[in-house]
Amino acid sequence: MRNFYTLLIILSGLYLFAQAVGMAFFGKVFFPDAGELFENKADKTLWQTVFPKNMLRLIVVIFAGSIAGLLMDVAGLAGWISMPLGAVAGIVVNFVVSTVVSPLYLKFHKAGEPSDAELEGLRGTVVEDIDSELFGVIEVKHGVRNYLFRAVTANGRFIPKGKTVIVIYAQDGCCFVESEEHFCDILFEE
Repeated sequence: MRNFYTLLIILSGLYLFAQAVGMAFFGKVFFPDAGELFENKADKTLWQTVFPKNMLRLIVVIFAGSIAGLLMDVAGLAGWISMPLGAVAGIVVNFVVSTVVSPLYLKFHKAGEPSDAELEGLRGTVVEDIDSELFGVIEVKHGVRNYLFRAVTANGRFIPKGKTVIVIYAQDGCCFVESEEHFCDILFEE
């Protein structure tokens, strides 16, 4: 069992290290969402404090469970009992991350988020294509941090990923934007 736990620790540790490098250098998580399990929002909120809601959280559960299983195996517990107890330890770690660490991080992150009035006039970069009928996502730098916001094109044009846009108006965290080259079309209609 020790070899199995060691292999899991190495694989999940490498994944977590890659995620840390991705966050440090690229500012994003590689596999952010593995899909939701529940359709009802109340059920999602309740069950995601116990079960992982995304791939990164699942790997954290596997990593913590493997370390707990290895420690129990080294302590002399029978191999068959260390597996379920290791899984329980992983779920407990996920519960602590969901109920303590994640809310504190979100509170810290939201504290510096710009208000709708502060967003107006800021430049951003399109992260997900903005279609004329759908929302896209833009990244706006405010202070020293970057923030992601939903965005809609102001005049119905398609704006591809990577374009620089200007926020014309913002309401409830949704930005109405236009690309830099077509910004004058909004100001001075033909």
